[in-house]
Amino acid sequence: MSHTEMNTAQDLVTYLTDQHQQVKDLMPKVLDLADDQRREAFTRVRRMLAVHEALEQSTVHLLATTEVSPEEAAARVQEETAAESAISELESGDAMSPDFEAEYRALCSDVVDHAEHEEKEEFGQLTGDLTDQARAKVELAEQLQAGTGLMGESFKDMFASAHEQLRQLE
Repeated sequence: MSHTEMNTAQDLVTYLTDQHQQVKDLMPKVLDLADDQRREAFTRVRRMLAVHEALEQSTVHLLATTEVSPEEAAARVQEETAAESAISELESGDAMSPDFEAEYRALCSDVVDHAEHEEKEEFGQLTGDLTDQARAKVELAEQLQAGTGLMGESFKDMFASAHEQLRQLE
């Protein structure tokens, strides 16, 4: 259940902006950990990003297509697709290697840039009330973030699971 009153597009923006801050806080901490703790923290980051991006694609980017511009929405999805590729590469490597650390730092930077683009280019221009469907998607996303019902071990599988479950609410 949503802890935030979710009635308008701006309520959704506030919710997602708070998640952006959580991601910005959590991502760098992964590199402070070792071995299993690092892998577990990386899994938490991947889960959070998979559900967050699926929710954005099924709500914000759809709204942005009509309220902002189709090009802006497409650019944000393209950034998310690039992050998915980077995460897939990281998943296949050793989380304790120097290569992982360098690639992970680049991913962190890209994720922060992406969040800032969304906040600047899309979020501020969204208006109006949310549909019951959009509110239901936020509630489902919160359940998935908590680990209830999200399928898969890889980012790609977690994203696909979240995306499909959110799509079923349409």
